[in-house]
Amino acid sequence: MVAAATAAALAVSLSSAPASAATTSGCNAYLIPDFRAYGYADVTWGGKNTISALALYVKDIDADGHSVGIRLHTVTRDNNDHYWSWHRNYGGNGSGITYGTSATDSNGIIAARAQVGVFEGSSLLASCYTSAVTNPYA
Repeated sequence: MVAAATAAALAVSLSSAPASAATTSGCNAYLIPDFRAYGYADVTWGGKNTISALALYVKDIDADGHSVGIRLHTVTRDNNDHYWSWHRNYGGNGSGITYGTSATDSNGIIAARAQVGVFEGSSLLASCYTSAVTNPYA
């Protein structure tokens, strides 16, 4: 009887577990000799297929006339890469923007990171990747 009550209590506590949050390390995308963009991602996992809250931060750190951008890169349960849409920052040197969004993939999401890039028009000139964070629900 105690074991059944303990199992029931465990099932209730697992089903109402709060979302799990993690922050990637930042990265600097550069064109020699200067760093041109900086970015990172704050990820809140909602389940094995879901990032329930995602904050992508990108900052332009050089007065070079280039725009910068950031996008989410996830890895699915079957080890395929999913590159999401770019979010661009056209504000110029010193401007930082946080893009709030979420992500769901029916193939599952086992890890996530951000790609930070420097652009000339629509052409990607340089990029870097943040560290990856793994999904605790996967």
